[in-house]
Amino acid sequence: MKPRKYLNTPTVVDGFKFDSKGEAERYRALRLLERAGEITDLELRPRFPLVIGAMPVKIGNRQAVYWGDFRYRTAFGESVTEDFKGMDTPISKLKRALVKVMYGVDVRLVR
Repeated sequence: MKPRKYLNTPTVVDGFKFDSKGEAERYRALRLLERAGEITDLELRPRFPLVIGAMPVKIGNRQAVYWGDFRYRTAFGESVTEDFKGMDTPISKLKRALVKVMYGVDVRLVR
């Protein structure tokens, strides 16, 4: 088996596969906050198709998409999108910047 690029260990929690133990732990923490009523509408892997003007950004024949890790609402009704990263790369920074410009969403980096 090929070694993982960032030495992450895929982890399954509640039947969901996460890319790393850290991301799985963040999910567990968010589930606790949801059960306590501090957040609502927890969503995994929110999807943001990348489009400039009316033109979809394509990589080969495929639509380019930014996938966040989590999205939820705070007790104040604020929508929060998070991206869990053990290592922030130039590509992940670019994708978050594109989501900000295209959707007006500030993706929170969580470590």
